Amino acid sequence: MRLFISVNIEPSSELDALQAPFADLAGIRLIPPEQVHVTLQFLDEQPAERLSAITDGIDVAIESVRIEPFTLSLAGYGVFPDREYITVIWAAIEQGATALSRLNEAIESEMSALGIEPEDRAFVPHATIARMDHAASKPTVQSLLENTTETHTQRVTAVELLESTRTGAGPRYDRRYVRRLKSATAG
Repeated sequence: MRLFISVNIEPSSELDALQAPFADLAGIRLIPPEQVHVTLQFLDEQPAERLSAITDGIDVAIESVRIEPFTLSLAGYGVFPDREYITVIWAAIEQGATALSRLNEAIESEMSALGIEPEDRAFVPHATIARMDHAASKPTVQSLLENTTETHTQRVTAVELLESTRTGAGPRYDRRYVRRLKSATAG
């Protein structure tokens, strides 16, 4: 099972507006709105027998940081790996980045205890909204990085464990576990 832990980004007209400037550009593939998310940790291939330990680790991580439901907002764009060689176009996290970073740190710690090591690069909270297959639209993408006023705001109430299955039509994501964030007033 190819797994990752994430926070779902809800499809909305605001998210559509964030993706719209890239919609008709050559060499750009938009991520379907129902698949946009913030990856907290990519776990890669894991045996099914490990699923219970992974979900237990997610629970421990979330309890340890005591993150309550929070507001997340996307505003602005970024790219990976850099402006000159673009493969991924993402929406930046404007509000909620601290909560996401705390969740990432706690989850990576719990997954490391299971022998699942974090990626070598630093965690950058973001939501991938498009992929660039070739550089035909690179100048346009570069100019869009500087010029956006679109935003998307939502309430984050859960962390999800998703399984990614590669298909001819792109990846399919299936939820394997959902951990709700608890409000301190909920008891």
